[in-house]
Amino acid sequence: MSTGTKIHLGTISMGIPLIYRDVVSKIFSYHLATEATLAKYIEKHSLKPKKNQFSSRLISVEERGEFSDWVIEACRKLNRVRNKCVHIESAEYQNINIRIAALVEELVLHVSQYNVRHEKHKMSNFDWACTLIYQRLYELLELEYDPLILGEIGSKPKLPSSLAVHFLPLS
Repeated sequence: MSTGTKIHLGTISMGIPLIYRDVVSKIFSYHLATEATLAKYIEKHSLKPKKNQFSSRLISVEERGEFSDWVIEACRKLNRVRNKCVHIESAEYQNINIRIAALVEELVLHVSQYNVRHEKHKMSNFDWACTLIYQRLYELLELEYDPLILGEIGSKPKLPSSLAVHFLPLS
């Protein structure tokens, strides 16, 4: 890759340094889960976002005016983290930590202001914050919970065998 060209880490997974692949994957996964939640609400209420983008979807849901909650700002913060991973100059790919560390901390602190973290929560700070964002959206938007996103209580969804054969390690 030449210096200064745009790369999209969400498209070119080889562009993500090995040490950051799980981090970037989690960011994308939670962002997609959040965006899918907004899209469900938009479809349910026949809303018309100006663009087919996360920020436009969030604005459409917010403008509906049915709620004002910490989760709206948390969604914006999550989107900023995701954008810093996707919109990156090729010369900066090694500095993902510098690009997102402060934004991730800001997101976690924001969620922490409105929610109590218990010792029983055996997950990372980012996982905890994003799980609460996702759950709060479902609660406020009165949507039926999607078990494929975060799994049933106490269980992890199983990857379909057609994908497992290619994506799970050989036994």
